[in-house]
Amino acid sequence: MSTAVTVPAVGTTLIKSGKTSGLTAGQIQSTNATNIVGGVTFTGLISAVITNVPGDSGGIAFINTGSSRPTVGIVKGNQGNHAYFVKASQINSAFGLTRY
Repeated sequence: MSTAVTVPAVGTTLIKSGKTSGLTAGQIQSTNATNIVGGVTFTGLISAVITNVPGDSGGIAFINTGSSRPTVGIVKGNQGNHAYFVKASQINSAFGLTRY
């Protein structure tokens, strides 16, 4: 894994590591998606068509550039065949964090 964080373009292959489903890959559909869970609206998410099942939340998402694997975010949840991810850049900003 790289210490870099990125927001890749729509169409990029995203790889997710989930506790339940393991490593899965799929295509990014949006870099500014909205997901409503229990009446709470989450905005600015990345969405991808990728296998995501209960127990995968909190897992890491990244891309493989060939020379590095920058972090994209963490698994937020899913709706149908779309999984949603909180952007690593937003997590770092909100909590004053950096990758190391």
